[in-house]
Amino acid sequence: MTDTSSPPENPLWTRDFTILTLGSAVSMLGSTLSGFAMNLMILDYTGSTLMYALYNILYLLPNALAPILIGPFLDRFSRRKTIYTLDFITAGLFAFMSLILCTGRFSFALLAAASFLLGGIGGIYYVAYDSFYPLLISEGNFQKAYSVSATLETLTVVMLPLSTLIYRTFGIVPLFLANTATYLIAAQSNLLNAEIS
Repeated sequence: MTDTSSPPENPLWTRDFTILTLGSAVSMLGSTLSGFAMNLMILDYTGSTLMYALYNILYLLPNALAPILIGPFLDRFSRRKTIYTLDFITAGLFAFMSLILCTGRFSFALLAAASFLLGGIGGIYYVAYDSFYPLLISEGNFQKAYSVSATLETLTVVMLPLSTLIYRTFGIVPLFLANTATYLIAAQSNLLNAEIS
């Protein structure tokens, strides 16, 4: 008698894949929440579309240039360590901005500098993430994995109305604190996974 059952498939949701995917989803949701509200705050604070455009350029420029400048050097470092280190740095930056806003020392220059840093961090993060992500996908599951990733990125758009509501009702500080928490969760989960591995 021959066994006609098909061989077991490689699971997509391995521990490493699950932790990185869920951690990234949490940080993406937090980023969408605070990022959109930051744009609204710039318009409210300055009342100038020119300052709003400058703020966005200060984010987009390092975000576009960082992968080109830093990408070749990332080969010398652990991608996983780079990802959770950048998550910790981003959490610290949002915590610092929350503190500054609570003390009433807000200025456009401060937010523009934070935007520049976040743009650079984001550019480096995506290089590390995009080069590490395929290594966590088990054989035969690439299409499913990238479908999951694309779906999660699309779902973050639903946070935009919530971001506007929270910003208009409570201000930007709760959103910055929420973003601090989401980045800490993502960083801690990847750090713990690295220690277990």
